[in-house]
Amino acid sequence: MRNPLQQFALSQLAGIQQSLAEAADEADRELRATKLESVSGGGAVRVTANGLGEVIEVKLDPSVITTEPDALALLEDLIAGAVRDVLGQASARTNEVRQQKLKEAGPFAMLEQFGINLDALGQ
Repeated sequence: MRNPLQQFALSQLAGIQQSLAEAADEADRELRATKLESVSGGGAVRVTANGLGEVIEVKLDPSVITTEPDALALLEDLIAGAVRDVLGQASARTNEVRQQKLKEAGPFAMLEQFGINLDALGQ
């Protein structure tokens, strides 16, 4: 039989684990609903992704569609650049949202109530 202190500690850990799982789920829901956009080539290419880094849409200005090898290579570079940029935005947003949700959950929230600053968490 476990002593009461062990039982209490285990129940607290289970509660913390549940809080962290809920915070992670909430962060994912928020990130999935977040829309980020990158534009390159003066608006010729637009790439939209969600906060989880899932590319949702690629829009091309019809005037940039061509079969000329040099222009096609430029278009490919513009698309790649816009995708890299929007995925970078998504990565930064993911870190920001998850960090905030973790700070609001479980033991992290308790630590901040005691005056411990967690702003450097994850940096």
